[in-house]
Amino acid sequence: MPGKIFALVVGIQRYKDSSHNLHGPERDMRYIFRLLQNQYQVPRDHIIPLLDQGATYQAITQAFETLVGKVGPGDTVIFFYSGHGGRWKTAPEFEHLSGDGYDETIVCYDSRSGDVPDLADKELAWYFGQLTQAGASIVGIFDCCHSGGLVRHSAKGKVKMVAGIDEPRSLDSYKGEWNPEEELDLPVRNALVISAANRLQLAREYGREDKGAENLNRGVLTLALQEALEENQDLSYSELFTRIRLTTLSYNLDQTPQLDLLGDFNPQQIFITHEPTSSPTYFDVAYEIGGRRRKDSGWKLGLGIASGLPPGTRGTIDILSEAGEVITQAELMRVGLTHTDLKIEDPEALRQGEVYRGNIEQIPLDPYIVPVVGAKEAVEALLSHWEGHPYPLVTLAAQELPGAKYQLKAQPDGWEWWLQTRRELLKQGQYEELLPVLKSMRDWEGLAEAEAPVGRRRGRLLYQIRVLNGSKGHEYVTQSSVSAPTAPERKDQKYQVFLKNRSGRNLYWYCLAMAPDFQIIPLSQDLLPRGGE
Repeated sequence: MPGKIFALVVGIQRYKDSSHNLHGPERDMRYIFRLLQNQYQVPRDHIIPLLDQGATYQAITQAFETLVGKVGPGDTVIFFYSGHGGRWKTAPEFEHLSGDGYDETIVCYDSRSGDVPDLADKELAWYFGQLTQAGASIVGIFDCCHSGGLVRHSAKGKVKMVAGIDEPRSLDSYKGEWNPEEELDLPVRNALVISAANRLQLAREYGREDKGAENLNRGVLTLALQEALEENQDLSYSELFTRIRLTTLSYNLDQTPQLDLLGDFNPQQIFITHEPTSSPTYFDVAYEIGGRRRKDSGWKLGLGIASGLPPGTRGTIDILSEAGEVITQAELMRVGLTHTDLKIEDPEALRQGEVYRGNIEQIPLDPYIVPVVGAKEAVEALLSHWEGHPYPLVTLAAQELPGAKYQLKAQPDGWEWWLQTRRELLKQGQYEELLPVLKSMRDWEGLAEAEAPVGRRRGRLLYQIRVLNGSKGHEYVTQSSVSAPTAPERKDQKYQVFLKNRSGRNLYWYCLAMAPDFQIIPLSQDLLPRGGE
């Protein structure tokens, strides 16, 4: 039975430094406060609301400490924040935990005045860890930007930026208990976090004039969450996140909300109430024989980086028979391009040559949403066919989505696949040809957007593409230590890809040809040992 619900709800619209003021956080914060009280009957004394000058660094951290003393096993803590986010150079002791050497922060009312810092992701993780150690689960909702400095756009076109701080913090300035003699870690056992945008995008404010004055200048994430819950309050976290993504696309903004799971949080539970649902997601589990390198043989899950599974993902899955009976469990090991290596708890329970089902309900998946347009009868026929051949990594939505990259146009006897951003027809076909096309597209886009954590830290990976100029030697076309460079389109030239691993650990590298028709052609892959090139 679900336990008690507690909440810390923070909105900062008016800052001590008035040049940082925003338009929407007060409305966002008051909406979440009313939602918890009125829709989910959370007692008033279980909610800590902090607004503007009440949301100082000291007040927020004290509120977390209060909650740590109140929660117990089975309880849920909701942390909601609407305001500015920022970046601050991390303490040297935390560098191994920071992808690019900076803390991602929320900017408190009095942050950056005197010696008051931002509230860093390390500090949030510390408090989340204390709450989960007490037996609670955490739901974090961040309507702010978390990287590259925070930028929020108002509906009036006003742009606000909180610049990053390049002077590193000292370890003793962080809230929490940190021992520099030990390897610092941030264990959080049971948490789900919904963020307003990915780390390279802006978090925005947006207005819906058709929804009344109270919905002008709202945080995009909070407004999308509100619209989803007004339509259906009994959504699982996964379903709610898909609705948020869909609504954000309808706003036609360059903003992609993110979902992250930490520990054993189950995203198939109903939002807030944590009532169970019965909507598991299955992918094939089979034993595969490696090619030249026999050591690559083993049990694998048919899900990888191309499917939106982040590199480094860890977790445990149930392995089931075709009849739906749990046979054993497996731990996720190395996430590859299209498959993930598994460590089977009871290998004797499985037979090579058989295909099993892996229940991945506790692994975050990134839904790719495609709008379907056309005559009503044609759209209904296409969606009816899709329901009989579901693919959990693609969601078809029967509505116009201006922010979507692609669009399906339903025809009386088939479909047309359009690159919406360029109004370019890519493919057309019959119903039975749609599933493999969407699978190929999802994998293609997943690989195009994939980013390994090691690539975020400058200096850890040297990556060059060189043009071979015969007697003139090598000409460096591009050099990047953050993401993969793209070769110029000179078909008469030959190129050389150069890698040097400076990360201090072994890495896997892949070289792929990404064709415009969504074909993915593996060219080579191998282990790149630390220090190797």
